[in-house]
Amino acid sequence: MNPNLLGITIADVQDLIGKPYVHGARGPDAFDCWGVCVEVYRRGGIALPDYAVEHLTHAQTADLVRGVAVDHGDWIARPEDWCFVFDRRGGHVGLHWRGSVLHAARTLGCVVQNMALFEATHPSVAFARWRA
Repeated sequence: MNPNLLGITIADVQDLIGKPYVHGARGPDAFDCWGVCVEVYRRGGIALPDYAVEHLTHAQTADLVRGVAVDHGDWIARPEDWCFVFDRRGGHVGLHWRGSVLHAARTLGCVVQNMALFEATHPSVAFARWRA
């Protein structure tokens, strides 16, 4: 449906893989889950809103990310390249890419996981397309 909105591939963000998770980090050496989204979209030419979250708890950051989805996104039934993958209960977010999810997890750092594995650990997923 939505051809690659950002015009980039997973190869264009390969250097993010393996970077550690740090709450509130926006790169280049570490990221949190929203920080990865901000960086990928930046590379695709889209500036996502960003927030200083270092002083927020994980739960407060989760609420903020959910708010961004509501204010700036359209919920979609099926994933598309570079759409957001939200864990509605936990507030975690990543980006879908052809059956996988690029995200920064506290215990794993920045990884690409198969969608089924991501859903196994985040059972309340929803997808949203950025509303440009």
